[in-house]
Amino acid sequence: MKFVMSYSCGKDSTLALHKMVEQGHTPVALLVMFNQDQERSWFHGVDRPLLEQIAASLELPLLLCPSSGEEYHLAFEEGLRRAMEMGADGLYRRLTPGKNAPLNSQEYFFKQAYEAVSRGNQTE
Repeated sequence: MKFVMSYSCGKDSTLALHKMVEQGHTPVALLVMFNQDQERSWFHGVDRPLLEQIAASLELPLLLCPSSGEEYHLAFEEGLRRAMEMGADGLYRRLTPGKNAPLNSQEYFFKQAYEAVSRGNQTE
């Protein structure tokens, strides 16, 4: 499967990326939510030059999704659209604890956003 990695720059998303590649899947890009007011990634505060270096070292395109917060979900959806145009069949965010584990609220949002983008809709 070709996938886009929702990448926080943390150890969990780095390990998840490694595991997906190890299982034979192909990443098309790193999708990073970017705080446009702070000029850093939202979750780990990584600046743009380092994000670019990480993507270059992994030989993957960097999909920065700038947002000031209010429109976070719309920026994420736009990033998914761009990833799908690059050939992504799915979104991978992190390791899932179990096959039938319930989705937490953030995982539910990602699932809903990906399904909405796949249908050509936007989440509200």
